[in-house]
Amino acid sequence: MRVMLTSQFGHGHWRPLAGLASVLVAAGHAVAFATTPGNCEHLRDHGFVCFPVGIDDDGGAVPGERAPGAVALDPAEAVWRHVFAGRRIEQMLPGMLVAARAWRPDLIVREISDFSGALAGELLGTPVAVLQVSSWRPAMYAAVGAAVNEHRVRLGLPVEDESTYFESWRLLSPEPPEFRHPGMRYPPATYPIRLPLFDTATSGDETEPVQHTSDRQRVFATLGTAYNQHPELFRAILAATQALDLDLVMTTGVNPESLGLVAAGEGVFLRPYVPLSSVLPNCDLVISHGGFGTFQAALRHGLPQIVLPLAADQPDNARHCAAYGTGMALWQDERSVEQLATAIRTVRDGPSYHRAAERWRDAIDRLPGPDAAVETLELLAGDDPGATAEGDDEIA
Repeated sequence: MRVMLTSQFGHGHWRPLAGLASVLVAAGHAVAFATTPGNCEHLRDHGFVCFPVGIDDDGGAVPGERAPGAVALDPAEAVWRHVFAGRRIEQMLPGMLVAARAWRPDLIVREISDFSGALAGELLGTPVAVLQVSSWRPAMYAAVGAAVNEHRVRLGLPVEDESTYFESWRLLSPEPPEFRHPGMRYPPATYPIRLPLFDTATSGDETEPVQHTSDRQRVFATLGTAYNQHPELFRAILAATQALDLDLVMTTGVNPESLGLVAAGEGVFLRPYVPLSSVLPNCDLVISHGGFGTFQAALRHGLPQIVLPLAADQPDNARHCAAYGTGMALWQDERSVEQLATAIRTVRDGPSYHRAAERWRDAIDRLPGPDAAVETLELLAGDDPGATAEGDDEIA
């Protein structure tokens, strides 16, 4: 089976697909990526074939609604409408079609915010599956349906019902069914899966080992790879954990000194990047922006969290964290050093938070694993489960 994986720009978009790709390769299938040039650089570091399509668009300069009297869009919805379902389709789809025609995949797997992969599959008659890499938000998908339909009309494809079109997706979801968000519709073809965490450093990541040498409790803190330009939050986290005499591992995405951050005292580690799988097993609590990858990784390790949402789906993840009792959400006006220290103390010393996080961990452990993911994709592609990939063209 030949599988093409398609992704928007950014680590949070391509890394989950790379975890799936590694599983497919181990099962003997051929994989190739179609994504932006910057993503391709990282993916090629890991040995994957990658077709560069579009540009490394960082999502800036999102236009507002121009219609007279129109209600202002939520910032996340504006990005989905105007960027994900707007200019990035225009940027990526032409190159993606060229790549897919050359590589001839049996199946396309797109990450949930990449609509180019969906349109390419439909135009070429190739089955498409969707990998969930962000919080499940059906209202958002319905809201962008009009934007997608504009492209469908231009491409000669039939218009879809904007309110329900996501229900036809074949969705691979890392969320345990018992923890799906109440009242939210999921596609009938939703396949719960547990994939390996793909957090290996790339050539652009500066990494240093972190040793756990004290008997103090340890906090892991991060603001992810896309929203880490908040030195005031890093400073507040550093001060709050030091006030409580806790060890801290904090990743900043850039050189910490460039943000004016200096590690003070034994047990404080400031790094541009640390693989989550190397640090979370030795931590007691996670403080983060609530990016889906970090949020899910903490749950996979049964760790309670404090979420400081900044943008995108992070407010949804923060609300889910609070609703399921796995931690606390601190909103924009609740992030002083004193408020952070109080939240850390509350979550650290609250048995209910730990029990709820451990229930999530156990539910994730029960999900079908990588072998089931491969079998599901073989069925979606109409492939013989016993077949293996042959002669992977080096054309990318």
